[in-house]
Amino acid sequence: MIDHNTRMGVLFGTAYGDALGAETEFMRYGEILHRYGQLGPATPAVHDWRVTDDTQMTLALAEAIASATRQTAPLMTDLGRSYLLREAVRTEFLAYLDGRYGGHDGRHPGMTVMTSLRRLAGGAPLFRAGDQLSKGCGANMRVAPVALLPWGEMDMIYAARMQAVITHRHPTAVAAAQLTAQAVRALATGCSLSDLLPYLVSECQDWAMATREGAFPRPLQVARMGWFECQDALWSVETALQVDDRYADPCVITGEGWTAEQCLATALACLLLFPGDPVLAIRRAAATGGDSDSIAAITGALAGAAYGFTAWPADWYSKIEFRQELEGATA
Repeated sequence: MIDHNTRMGVLFGTAYGDALGAETEFMRYGEILHRYGQLGPATPAVHDWRVTDDTQMTLALAEAIASATRQTAPLMTDLGRSYLLREAVRTEFLAYLDGRYGGHDGRHPGMTVMTSLRRLAGGAPLFRAGDQLSKGCGANMRVAPVALLPWGEMDMIYAARMQAVITHRHPTAVAAAQLTAQAVRALATGCSLSDLLPYLVSECQDWAMATREGAFPRPLQVARMGWFECQDALWSVETALQVDDRYADPCVITGEGWTAEQCLATALACLLLFPGDPVLAIRRAAATGGDSDSIAAITGALAGAAYGFTAWPADWYSKIEFRQELEGATA
């Protein structure tokens, strides 16, 4: 069981990273350095810790998990749990679409996400609403609560894939969502930073082999291409760690993060370049020339899983938007 401090660390880390990266998302890297210095923003200068769609959808997914968990009976089958979770995610994602998580003005929701959810609201089947050609990072910037599910590993993997395909059906997006959830859970349950990357690469290789052999134990089969693309992205993290330049734009090696596998890779690079310092990790993630809020949100989730809530500065809690909802989601 993942303890309360770690659950708080993951969800608040997501929001802190999101808020820091919100201002820099559409800035050139040189502009970011000019305004914030080489280590990136230490605090939002304009929006006063206002979050974006990344945190809103993370909250929606966390509420769906909490709702499904409350309804789960001790002897319920895997199929029964999966059904409860699917319906809860449908409900909360449509609530997000309707503006019940703070609205969309100024939060830059993704076009793929909004279009897919409108199709879902219009009656499209859950697993057909998403864009089959999109591997955008919307699939995994919100996935962290799945890692905190009080169910088994395969339930978590199913949930990570399921929530991804509602908006992004490209196999790479689905694979990256699974890997992001696995990374958060691994860190939350004691995996060391040094073991994290080899573990994720191994998972890519194992799932690619399982796909080839037709041995998937769950629906939503992911094409091998998705695992190979994620593996390539993880190898780019190894390159970034070998270069070991903490002051260069992380996106140069691992990608700008608009796609799911690049977003995970760049977040991992930021986390691993600053071992023992979650604050510098998310500041670095916010100072990137790509999708800064999503990169920093995933970095924050990973750092929160590794170090817990108490590793974040105490004064950030009173500043972050949705703090009561974030804390309630960890109860």
